[in-house]
Amino acid sequence: MGTTDAETNDKMARTAPELASVYAKYPLRKEYWLDVNGKLDENTPAFIPYKKDPHGGTPPLKKDYVWGPGSRTWGYYHILTREAYVTINGRLSNIVMIDCCCLGTPEQKFSDEVIQIVYNRSIASKPDDFLAMKEALELARGISNMHYNQTQDMQLVYLATGLATQAPGFTGEVKLK
Repeated sequence: MGTTDAETNDKMARTAPELASVYAKYPLRKEYWLDVNGKLDENTPAFIPYKKDPHGGTPPLKKDYVWGPGSRTWGYYHILTREAYVTINGRLSNIVMIDCCCLGTPEQKFSDEVIQIVYNRSIASKPDDFLAMKEALELARGISNMHYNQTQDMQLVYLATGLATQAPGFTGEVKLK
């Protein structure tokens, strides 16, 4: 990654304010995601319902929580739930797709490093940044192999039909099994 953990955490807080939480500090190394139906402790629920404003307003930030949609509908999801990272990842993906250079305040720079960390956390089997990076690479490798195999299959079909049209006695009909 090329930066210190403190620099990474600073970038994370500038990219998405919810990532300033002590529970989101890089590198994250926990044994399991907090269950959205559970609690972190007696006073800290994993989910706090808070309906979406029909007029499009965004509710205020809540320390250690991310507001958005999830498995329990709209509300605040604790930063130690995977739903929190799915929400942040979706938000960052939408912003970057629209125009990564012109949105946000000047001090809010969208770091590729932070975007990758958030994505990795959003797909990880547990909140462990090193495991998340490994799982993201495995997922990317699998998708890449799938696409490679599909294009190879298409090439074989094109090759087979192309050769068939060149064969002596070709009648214009190609039969594939």
